[in-house]
Amino acid sequence: MYQSLSDRFDRLDEKLEVLGNAVARYEERLAAGNTKFDRLEWRLDQIENRVNAIENAVSQMGGKTVVWERAAWVVFSAIIALLATYLK
Repeated sequence: MYQSLSDRFDRLDEKLEVLGNAVARYEERLAAGNTKFDRLEWRLDQIENRVNAIENAVSQMGGKTVVWERAAWVVFSAIIALLATYLK
């Protein structure tokens, strides 16, 4: 009877050891995944900062560009009107 109980405990011990090894491997993969996730999150933050900087630069240039574009159209229209007037 003691031998049967001892055999059962041995098998249970082996199964617990296998389970412990599986848990250890899972923890290693989880730690690696967390490290990778942290790195990707940091890279995403850097990209977001760059996009925000570009948006700010474009919005600051937007007002100046509109003024220069309108001025160019006025000059272009004046040249066309002068050419039309004097080339009749």
